[in-house]
Amino acid sequence: MKIGILTFHWGTNYGGILQAYALQCFLRSSNFDAEIINYAPKTFRDNFLLCFRSRSISSIKKNIFNFLKERKLRRFRNEQLFLSPVRIYDLSDCTWLKNRYQTVIVGSDQVWNPYIALNYGKIYWLPLESGMRKIAYAVSLGCEEYPLEVLCRVSAYIEDFKAISVRERTAINIVQPFFKKGMVELVPDPTILLDADYYLQFVDIKPNNNGCFIYVLQEGQKLIAQIEKLLGTEYEIYKPDESKMHPYSIEEWLSAIYNNRLVITNSYHGMLFSLIFHKDFYIIPIEGSLAGMNDRIYTVLEFFDLTDRIVNDYESFLRNENKQIEWQVVETRMKEFKKIGTSFLLKNLKK
Repeated sequence: MKIGILTFHWGTNYGGILQAYALQCFLRSSNFDAEIINYAPKTFRDNFLLCFRSRSISSIKKNIFNFLKERKLRRFRNEQLFLSPVRIYDLSDCTWLKNRYQTVIVGSDQVWNPYIALNYGKIYWLPLESGMRKIAYAVSLGCEEYPLEVLCRVSAYIEDFKAISVRERTAINIVQPFFKKGMVELVPDPTILLDADYYLQFVDIKPNNNGCFIYVLQEGQKLIAQIEKLLGTEYEIYKPDESKMHPYSIEEWLSAIYNNRLVITNSYHGMLFSLIFHKDFYIIPIEGSLAGMNDRIYTVLEFFDLTDRIVNDYESFLRNENKQIEWQVVETRMKEFKKIGTSFLLKNLKK
C-alpha cells in the first residue's frame, strides 16, 4: 500500500520539518511504503527577489533571515525526507494523487489552521472525489474558536475522512460535530513516536554545557526579556540571532536544546524536544491574537502533569525556577502517549 503524507514539510520551521521526518520514519519502520507529498506553494523561498516585495524594512530583513534559514533547512529535507517525484503548487495539480496513493495521511502540524484555508486553499482537507483512504493524524487548528466563514468552506470535506485525530483538546469540540463516522481522537505529535536516538544522530554532543537556550516564536514579549536578563547572570545565553543574520540549521537547533541545561520557549516543538532530551524547560505562553496556539502546549503539559512549567508572570518564574522535573515519570507517560499515537495509526492503516 502506497501512503502519501500531506503536511508542512515545506515550511521554514524546525518543528514542521521534524514532525514530517518523524511520521515518515515511523511509517517506514512499520513496513509501510510511505513518502511525503511534495506540496509546496511558491513563496520567497523560491526567489530571493521576493524578499523585497514588502515596503517595510523590518519585514525585508525578516524575509532575508528566513531565506537564509530556508537554505539551511532545505539540505535536511533533501537528505532525510522521502519526497514524491512531483512538486505540487496548488490544488489543481492534485489529480495524480488518486492514481499514486491508496491512502493519504494529512498532518501533523497546523494543517487545518483557518489561515491555511484562506491563503493556501483547501488542499489539506483533500477535496478530491476518489477511492483513496483519507486519515487525519494529529492535525492542529492553531486556534480555540474557528471562524464560522472558514468552517462553512471546509466542513463538508471532514466527513470524507476515514479517521481523524488532533493535537489539542479544543480541536475535538470544533471538528467532532462534522465527523459522524466515529470519535475524533487526541494523539501525540509525530515527534513523540520516535525514540531520542532517531534525533541524536543529528546532534553535535557537547557535554557539560551549563547554558540556557532561548527560542521564541513571538518576539517582543516583555516577560521573556525580563527572564533573559535574570538568567544572563547565571547562564551563557544561546539563541538564533536574527540581527546578525545567523539562523540555525536543523542540526544546530536540536544541538542547542540537547547541549544546554535550560530551555526557555513558547514553541510547541521546543517544548517537545526538551521532553524528549530530558532538558529542564519553562514555557512563556504566546500573547495577543495568536494566544490560541497555546492550547496545543497546554494539552501536552496536562498529559505529563507538568503545567507548573508554564510561566505567566515574573514572580511565578522565581517561585518555580529551581523545581526539578521527575524524568522517570515523564518517560512512563511518554511511552503511554506514544502507544496512543501508534495504536491510532496502525488500527486505521491495517484495516
